Amino acid sequence: MVRHGETDWNSAGRIQGRSPTPLNSVGVRQAQLLAERLRPTPLSAIYSSDQVRAMQTADIIASGRDVPVQPTAELRERSFGQWEGFTYMEIQGSDPEGYDEWRRGGAQFTPPGGERVSDVQERVLRLTSRLMDTHPGDDTVLLLGHGGSLRDLAVCVLGLPLESRQRLALANASLSVIDVKSGSATLHLWNDVSHWQGKVPSDDP
Repeated sequence: MVRHGETDWNSAGRIQGRSPTPLNSVGVRQAQLLAERLRPTPLSAIYSSDQVRAMQTADIIASGRDVPVQPTAELRERSFGQWEGFTYMEIQGSDPEGYDEWRRGGAQFTPPGGERVSDVQERVLRLTSRLMDTHPGDDTVLLLGHGGSLRDLAVCVLGLPLESRQRLALANASLSVIDVKSGSATLHLWNDVSHWQGKVPSDDP
C-alpha cells in the first residue's frame, strides 16, 4: 500500500478530501524515489485512487513496467465536504465541536456535506473482497491511495478495532505491506519512508 506523494495542501496543512490537488515538486521526487525502491519487485497489478495526486504517483511508479494503472474509485479519499481547502486550525476555530468529534474518530460523524468513516470502510471492503477473488494466489498487488482510505482498508483487513485508525500514521509516499493468505492477514511493514527520508524535504502534517 502506498500513499500519494506530497501536495502543496499537505505542506500547508489543508484538508484535501476529494479536491483535485496535484503533486508538488517534493511529491514528484518522493514518488520517483519510491519507484526506484520498488523497481526490483514484480507487481501483478496496480490499483490507484482515481484522484489526480494518487494517479500521478501511480503513473510514476508504473513507468517502465508492463502493468497498467487501474483507476479505482473505492480507493478515493474520504470526502470532507465543506471542510475541504481549510486548515485544521481553521476548522477547529470555526467548528470546535465537529472538529473534536472528527478527531475522536467516530464512525458515524459526517463533516458538513462529506462522508462518514463507515461509508469509506464499506467501499474499501468491497474492493478487498474483489481483490481476493481476482488475485487468489501469491500475486503482489500495489494499492495507491490516501491517508484515510488506506488506514480504513488496513483496519478492515487486519481486523483491528475501528478507533485504532486514528493511531495509524501514514506519511506521503510511504510504503506499507500486508500479507494476505487463506483469509488471514499479517502486517509486515507500516509507514516506511526510508526511500525518501533525508533526501527530499517534507512538511507533511
